[in-house]
Amino acid sequence: MPADNQIVLKKSISGSPDQEAVYQSIKKVMASHGYSLDSHTDDQLAFSAPPLNSTKRDSPLRAASNIQFTCRQSQIKVIANLNGLDRIRNLLIWLPIGLFLLFLTGLVVGGYFAGRGTDHGFGVPFASGWNWVWYSLMISFAPIAPWIFLSPYILMRSKWRCELELKHALSSIVASSY
Repeated sequence: MPADNQIVLKKSISGSPDQEAVYQSIKKVMASHGYSLDSHTDDQLAFSAPPLNSTKRDSPLRAASNIQFTCRQSQIKVIANLNGLDRIRNLLIWLPIGLFLLFLTGLVVGGYFAGRGTDHGFGVPFASGWNWVWYSLMISFAPIAPWIFLSPYILMRSKWRCELELKHALSSIVASSY
């Protein structure tokens, strides 16, 4: 069973194409996506690429930072490590937390200075005393709340797009091997 950040695909090749033609088509397809060849043995090719910087500009295949092709007896097996999604995942985790803290700091400091010299904290009568801090928490959390649902969706969608692109690349390799 593959790990959570790994995709394993297998594709059978009908007939018996030339092994070198299969290798050449793999190299051509992977080079078109910006991958460089790391190692080449009799039955295995390993590629690597820089990590994914953007889910819109980069190829979805770039979510897989290391891809390994194994060719044996008319079958191609692909193992792709999705380490390229780590940068996107970290951004989607820390950006909402940072925004929440930034909004909260701004509201607390602004509320403190807005309520100075008055009987009302935060400058409004319904938030007297220190009750305005709770209103600040709620107001700070409002713009961040959608990210609780959007972050896992974006990661799941990026993984799905990478797997789909890998299937298309594998089909292209098999089709161009004859």
